[in-house]
Amino acid sequence: MGLARELSEGPRRRHRGAGRFPLDESFVRLRALTKLAERGSIAQTALPEMRQLIEQIAARPQRMRFEEGSILNAACRAYRETTGETVGPETGVI
Repeated sequence: MGLARELSEGPRRRHRGAGRFPLDESFVRLRALTKLAERGSIAQTALPEMRQLIEQIAARPQRMRFEEGSILNAACRAYRETTGETVGPETGVI
């Protein structure tokens, strides 16, 4: 069947990157701040920006994609471990 399909329809095209989407700039910035917080090298002046981004993203009415939700959860966890304050959703807590 492979040869018949190739002769009638041509070779199969690969769909690289199917399902990928560009991230909003606020998610990109939040991911960068999260990496700094996880390494312990985040400046104290960047923590208010991180909290503001978390609250801004969490307040959006539209549904998040999986990757966006993962970024938000990681940022909340890193912020909580760095400052001891609870902000945004907590994963695994009922």
